[in-house]
Amino acid sequence: MPATLGQLMLFFLKAGSMTFGSGLVIVPFLEKGLIEEAHWLGAREFLVAVAVGMISPGPVVITATFVGLHRSPVFWGSLVSTIGIFLPSFCWS
Repeated sequence: MPATLGQLMLFFLKAGSMTFGSGLVIVPFLEKGLIEEAHWLGAREFLVAVAVGMISPGPVVITATFVGLHRSPVFWGSLVSTIGIFLPSFCWS
């Protein structure tokens, strides 16, 4: 089932505002939310998302962008997910 843009935004806003530390701190939170709760990704797809993020600069943004691209129509899902993951840190700065 595809995720709506609102669902993606809400999930990544929550992820960005409730996890503190390095990029790796967010991985267990994403795993629980994306695989166990929302069922947006399977375990293998999640592993690919994290691997793609880890081989590039900015693992958190790349992982969020990958998930958004995978779960929603082309560009908009990736944009909404990327904004959602970083918006809390910009607001708190």
